[in-house]
Parts: sequence; C-alpha cells; structure tokens
Amino acid sequence: MNIKPKSKKKLHSEARIEDVAVCGNAIQEDLMGLDVLVIKLSRQISSLNDFSEDIEQFSLGSPDLIRHYCTSVFTSIHWYSDLHAVWVDGERAAIEFNISGFDEPTSLHLTLRMGRDWDKDTERFLVDRFRELNRNAGWQVFSLSDNSSLLDGL
Repeated sequence: MNIKPKSKKKLHSEARIEDVAVCGNAIQEDLMGLDVLVIKLSRQISSLNDFSEDIEQFSLGSPDLIRHYCTSVFTSIHWYSDLHAVWVDGERAAIEFNISGFDEPTSLHLTLRMGRDWDKDTERFLVDRFRELNRNAGWQVFSLSDNSSLLDGL
C-alpha cells in the first residue's frame, strides 16, 4: 500500500517550533501528514476493521517503557516532555509522538509528516522501524486514514 496523505496541515500545536529546530530544522508548516495509531492486541490483525470482541487490547506499558521502545527504534528522537517527542529525518520525514497521560496507556498516537525529499527508501525505512516496534514490543501500527496495518507497508 502506498501512503495517501490525509491532508496538509500545520505541526501539532504542542510541538513548539523551537523544539523541532533542535531536531534538524526539517519541519515545515505545510507538510503532508498521516495519522497513525499504535496499539498492542492479543493477536495480529491486518486492519482496525478486523477488531472484534475476541481480541483483547493491552497496555503498551508505562510512559517510561514506551519512551524506551521508541528511542531504541528512532534513535535521534527528541523528547521535549515526558509524553511528547519529535523524530526528524532531514527533509524526508518527521514523526510526532504523543503518549496519553495515563499510567499505563493503551495507545500511542503518531503524526507522520512527509517532507519534500520523501521517497520509497524513506517509506521502506519507516516500515522497517514499525516492524521493529512490533518485534520488540508486540505493538501494531495502523493508519487512521484507512485503518490498515502499516506493518505490511505504507
């Protein structure tokens, strides 16, 4: 599946431009975006549409554990608070990470921004990172634009 950006929109209001600049000056206000949901389920599904009563949703772990897994996969991530971060890959892509304020969050919300140098290599790189999160933490990653799993491709 190819990424179909949802819309052009500004960087999430909680991500301050000064914080993003620390990560490489790559965020622009008009980048195309894709909203992503990260959850942990009792079995793999290919779409959120396949979620049923026989599938159990689990906590992703504590915010500390979530930060640990995200940092191990996205090594240049910049945490500007305990719950919010930005990862930037030059002019190719950026991801905003938002952990809910609960002790044991059941989801992680990402906003993927595609930069002017976005290409197939960037897409493959990100799918590999999402697969690594799945292998290491058991997390599943879904596009909210069509509910599809991003573990099979963007």
